[in-house]
Amino acid sequence: INRFMRTKHWMLKQLDQIESEVDTVVELGAGEGHLLSAIQKRYPKLKCIGCDFIARPLDLDERIEWLSGDFMNRLESISLGARTVVLADLILHHFEEEQLHRLKEAFSEVACLLMVEPDRSPLSLCLGRCLLPFVGSVTRLDMIISIRAGFGRGELGQLFEKEIEEEHVWLGGRRVKLR
Repeated sequence: INRFMRTKHWMLKQLDQIESEVDTVVELGAGEGHLLSAIQKRYPKLKCIGCDFIARPLDLDERIEWLSGDFMNRLESISLGARTVVLADLILHHFEEEQLHRLKEAFSEVACLLMVEPDRSPLSLCLGRCLLPFVGSVTRLDMIISIRAGFGRGELGQLFEKEIEEEHVWLGGRRVKLR
């Protein structure tokens, strides 16, 4: 799904525009570290921190810091200053409102938040159902639930109380840049 939505391409393009303003990139739900690896390769001077439940991927660049476990319990230990960019790719829709408000507080001073989340809309639900035969079993089980838990136009900007740039992605996603 991320490949079709060109998430990595979009996030790198956004970082190109603000690179001189940041020194740290933190990715929430970094998975296998593919996005952070691309960022570290393109911007070797940036400090990159990946957060995920899983252990550090074995082949991850040693310059990338890794925090295993629930990052919600470690927000205070993560570098989140005014020169930090936080990346969230298809993860925020998994959180309850109280957790989102904790993230809002933790991210209040960061330079930028770049997020890709499911677009909660009838069109996205229709597109999701059309894609079901072409995705793996885990995505097949999770896709419609994730779209229903996603975000509508402007909701993330209102939640985080930041200036928003937002666009719809044709596969039912919502790209959001908050500053």
